[in-house]
Amino acid sequence: MSSPAAEGATGVASRSSLVFGLFLVLYALGAARTVQGGDAGEFMTIAATGGVAHPPGYPAFSLLVRLTALLPVAGMAWKASLASALCAAGALAVLHRALVTWTASPLAGWAAATALGFSPAFWRYATVAEVFSAGALTAALVLLVVVRIEHGWQGARASAALGLAVATGIANHHTVVLLAPLAGYALWRSAAPGRVATCLAACAAGLLPGFAIYGLLALPGGVWRWGGTDGLSGLVHHFLRLDYGTFTLAADSPGAGWWEHPWTWMRTLPDSFVVVFLLLALAGAVRGVRSRPGRGLWIALLASLVLAGPAVLARFDVLTSGLGLVVATRFHILPNVLLAALVGLGVAWAQARRWRWIGPVVAGAALASALLHGARGSHADWTVLEDYVLNALEAAAPNALLLVDSDNLFGGALYAQTVLGVRPDVVVLLPDLLARRWYREHVRARHPDFEPASLYPFVPVSALVANSVPVRPVYVSFQVAARHALPATYPESGVLLRVATPDRPAPSPEVIEAQMLAAREEQLQRSAVETGWQWQETWEGWVADQYAAAWFALADRYGPGPDARRCWERALALLPPAGRSEVQRAP
Repeated sequence: MSSPAAEGATGVASRSSLVFGLFLVLYALGAARTVQGGDAGEFMTIAATGGVAHPPGYPAFSLLVRLTALLPVAGMAWKASLASALCAAGALAVLHRALVTWTASPLAGWAAATALGFSPAFWRYATVAEVFSAGALTAALVLLVVVRIEHGWQGARASAALGLAVATGIANHHTVVLLAPLAGYALWRSAAPGRVATCLAACAAGLLPGFAIYGLLALPGGVWRWGGTDGLSGLVHHFLRLDYGTFTLAADSPGAGWWEHPWTWMRTLPDSFVVVFLLLALAGAVRGVRSRPGRGLWIALLASLVLAGPAVLARFDVLTSGLGLVVATRFHILPNVLLAALVGLGVAWAQARRWRWIGPVVAGAALASALLHGARGSHADWTVLEDYVLNALEAAAPNALLLVDSDNLFGGALYAQTVLGVRPDVVVLLPDLLARRWYREHVRARHPDFEPASLYPFVPVSALVANSVPVRPVYVSFQVAARHALPATYPESGVLLRVATPDRPAPSPEVIEAQMLAAREEQLQRSAVETGWQWQETWEGWVADQYAAAWFALADRYGPGPDARRCWERALALLPPAGRSEVQRAP
């Protein structure tokens, strides 16, 4: 006969497995079926062809997308997105297990899992090929090991398990260091008396796979390989993100103050967790600080929450609106994992006070969160980014050069050209990377007929354009045109700006308008940005801005008058009402 403890462990495992299965089905059904913005295009390309992602390379997640790509089903974008769904569902199952182990309350585990699993940012990045679900899985694994150590697990095995949990984060992203208070506390607690050196060695051994997996980045192959990772020095350079930054994001002008992103995260918490879950988290935090037994674990959890939330977000200097907010919101997921743990602890506190209504309240909060955030989580029908990328590539003349400075357009074009086989003749460049030899070699490998003189390091974008226009059509994104002094440009097909040349001067505004209207009728548009949250919270909002920017550019060419006003109104019509109200310009 099995012991009651064994039966209890089996019951917890089965319930955690149920959490995994339910959320995996939910996220798989909502997984992206087309290329998306941010880093998704890069990871979807790696899923199909192999290669190396931007620093630090994310070898564990890259390996996972390569494995899901082997599934015998159609749709490379969906299979790559399934990797995030697996990580997200795994994170929720482990979080459930950790809270049940900590509190002996199945309801506490369910509350933590549903509070996080139905939150909009977590749900959104569980359905697209991005690494943030993998980071959530690391946080949940570390928490589970810490809780087990707090409950008496000691010795080399406990220390090695802690090292392995942290290693899953080392293998993907530096933000794992934000869990240092939890990991440090657990390491101290796991060291058995008289075996401190052995436990430290075991923990170090557990960490090794997190570093060793970076050796995969040295393997040849792949269409896209960021950096020179074929040698040890290149691997170290890539791992340390020396060319990319670690705990600060690139600044917009004028940029955000140190307090703006922490405040934005705190301001959005009632939406992320619904008010009931947030109140339970507050109750859990207060109870933990006031409790005498186990106070060290509570303090370590809160310290990690502060590090992963306000402390690191204060380092971000991108704007707290538009694309800057979309970029920063992804980093809300890690502190929200720890906050979800507090939700479960608050439920356990309520149960200890014999509040019988807590079960229905948790169920109602979970249902409300699912209904409120469902539309904001699924990527299944989001084709806006892929539609824009395909329209931009198809609008370009044969053998054109396209200069971009957005991960959305570059990653999307990389996927479209490599995986979908759309317009591989178009040379899509990120000008800011041309100063790096590995990138120039990458361009030469993909486009052997592209002029080597144009790839000379540190060449200004204006000189690159001047060298290229005599031999090939040149297009630029609206951001590139705004940042660099270029020859005359004009909007073409409503998606890009074309550089005028002496033998092909800019047409009259009337001709441009007629061409843009005709192109709009023929362009792919399977879905559109229609709501304020899509415009404010997703990469698709950037796409809506691009379509509108073409009409704003045409309005500028017309100059003041009714023609400019007509173009201006067409630009506004391409934005949702929230976007129209924030446009501060006139024809």
